[in-house]
This record gives sequence, structure tokens and C-alpha cells, in this order.
Amino acid sequence: MSFIPLRPRLLSKRPLSQGTHGWLSKFHPLASPNGQNLIKGQFSLTDWIVIGCCIQALLVVLCPYRTIYPLAPTFALSLYKVFKAMLIGFGVIKNPHMKGVVMGRTTAIFPEADGSFNRNLGDTVGGQGICMVLLFSKCNHPLGMQYPPYKSLLAHGRTMFKDLEQNADEYGFLGYSSYHASDDTSKPNGLSIMYFRSLEYLHKYAHQSASHKEGFEWWAGMGEKVDWVSIGHEVYDVPAGGWENIYGNAKPYGFAATNHLVTDEKGERKWVCPIVDNKRMGAVQRMGRVKY
Repeated sequence: MSFIPLRPRLLSKRPLSQGTHGWLSKFHPLASPNGQNLIKGQFSLTDWIVIGCCIQALLVVLCPYRTIYPLAPTFALSLYKVFKAMLIGFGVIKNPHMKGVVMGRTTAIFPEADGSFNRNLGDTVGGQGICMVLLFSKCNHPLGMQYPPYKSLLAHGRTMFKDLEQNADEYGFLGYSSYHASDDTSKPNGLSIMYFRSLEYLHKYAHQSASHKEGFEWWAGMGEKVDWVSIGHEVYDVPAGGWENIYGNAKPYGFAATNHLVTDEKGERKWVCPIVDNKRMGAVQRMGRVKY
């Protein structure tokens, strides 16, 4: 059985993980999508309404002209947002949220060593086992992301992710995606779902990486100074045939957004995205073995 790759181009340079790519900005990391979401999450909806009201009231008080002038930008921005949503809804302008969306039903599986997605009779559809790490952190201090110990934690985290990105092949690191929990109205848990080729590769990173050792020793030496900072991880070592994924009209996320090292027909190292067409498989077969 041969699966049709939906992103068949082999890349000479490994793309950044989705979680890392979300921090890219021309100006500052806090201006990136991840940065903006981090800032938004520091305050509840009520907080943001109060902040907006205070700014608007200050403009009205300080503006030497009639009240309509300091109110004009607010009404203009509101009208712009409404008309933009209408134009997108009627198909007049492109929907930015559809950028990168792969239409139809798709799945993501491990590629063969040559970058193909062929499976022989009896092979597991996914191709091999996988190790997943769920890594989370949360600041419970009123200062949130500006709380010094939490800022240090985030700095160590960035260093570790940079190490993984630069040495992905050595540590069997496939990539990660980032999310936020929804059970708090402010300062939610930040979650990173990381993918490794095996548990052995994860252990190699944990025990041999200088960045991980430095971060671990920093946390261990902080004691009560980090009582208001929560961290944790979960590790799942999943055998071949024990996992599956399926996506419908979705932007590649999670395992579908990982990057895999292969060797092309010329013997050159390349990177490939694992997302393939999923129209030929039933629910039972995705976690089973190829039967035809």
C-alpha cells in the first residue's frame, strides 16, 4: 500500500517546529502569535474590558476637542472589524484562518528511510512506535509572566527548545506544538506536546544535554522561591500499532506538523512532513496492520 504525501517536497533544511515558529516576529517575540496569546492569557476578560475603559476614559479627559474625536478611533476600529468579518464571510476577501489548512481527511505516519510512505502487507500503518512528552508550566503569582522566577523558567525553556531544534537528529526530536488550557480565565497552563522517535532518544536528551542539566539544576536550587510556579511533564512510550491520528480540513498540528529526516535517491539528507491522504483507511486499520 502506498500513501499519497500531501507535502511531498523533500527539504534540505529542517523547518522549525510549530511551537518555535509561533514565536517568530519581525519586531519582538512578544509580538508573535505565541507572544500575543501569552499576553492575552495574563488577564481575564473582565480585566481587558476594564483596561479598555480606562484607556478610553483617559483619552476623553485629556483630549482638548469635542468628545466625538477621542471616541472616533474606537468606532472606526469596531466598524472595520465588523465589515472585515462580513467580507470574509461572503468570500470577498481571503480568510486568514484558512492559511495552511489541508482540505479533506488526512493522517500523519512515519516515512520510510527514502522519504516514501509505502507499507507492505503486515506492516503497521503508523510505521513505528513513538514517544510523546507533555510539558506544562503555569505562574500563579499576580505578576504572571513578569514574575522573576517564572521569567527565568521561560528563559531556560527557550534555551532547551533551541537546543532541541539545533540538534534534532542527535536527540531524535521530531517537533512540538504548543497550547493553552481552558480551565482558568487568566494565567492558564501552557502546554507543549513534544514528539521523539523513541524513549531512548528522550533519555539521551535528558541525561546528556547541557541545556536540560542547567535548567534542572536551576529549578532544584530555587526551593521556596518557585512555590508560585507550577511545572510538570508526562511521558508516553507508545509501541508501533498503538497510536493513530486523523484530521479533517485542518492545519497540520501535533504529529502532522513534525519533521522527519530521510535520505533521498542521491544519498543526501532531507526532511519531510508526515501528512498523507487518509481516504483509503478505515478506523480499525489505522491502528492495525496493512491487510491489502
